[in-house]
Amino acid sequence: MADIAASVLARLKNKAAESGRSYQLCLQLFFQEEFLRRLEKSKYAESLVLKGGLFLYSLTDFDSRVTVDVDFLLRQIPNTPEQLKSILEDIIAVPTGNDFVTFEIKDIAPIAVTKKYAGIGVSITARIKNTRTPFSIDFGVGDVIVPKQEKRRIPTQLPDFESPTVNTYSVEE
Repeated sequence: MADIAASVLARLKNKAAESGRSYQLCLQLFFQEEFLRRLEKSKYAESLVLKGGLFLYSLTDFDSRVTVDVDFLLRQIPNTPEQLKSILEDIIAVPTGNDFVTFEIKDIAPIAVTKKYAGIGVSITARIKNTRTPFSIDFGVGDVIVPKQEKRRIPTQLPDFESPTVNTYSVEE
C-alpha cells in the first residue's frame, strides 16, 4: 500500500519549487484547505463565514500577499472560548478521507484588545507524519455582510484533492 502522507508531502515540496513559494506556505495552505473541507462537511458549515486574508488570497488563486491565519465571522453561535473549542473539536473530527492529516487545538482565548474587533483567537497545530505546521483561526462577530454571504469554492494546492465550498463574504462586481 502506498504511503499517501509521504506522497502528499513530496508533491507539496514539488509545488513549492515550481511556484516559487516556500514549502512552509504550501504546507500551511494545504492544512487550511483540509480544515475548510472538514468545515464544509460539518454541521457548522452554515454558521462560519470565511473572510479576511485567506478568503482574499483564494480569490487571486494564491497569487497575492501571503496570509498566516484564517478568519471567520460567526453566525448564530455563541462567541465563547468553551463553545468554540467544542465546535472546533467537532469540525476537526469530521472524516474527509484524509485521515493522515491531524489537527490539535493548542490555545483558545479572547483576541487581544489591540485588534480592531472583538472575537476569539485559536492556535492550531496541523500534522502529516512528523511535519507540524501551526496556524491560527480568528473568530469575529457582528459584521454585516452586504449584500449577503455566498458559497465559494476554494482552490486547492494539489489538484486531486476536493476543493472545499464554504460560505464567504460576497465580492462586489
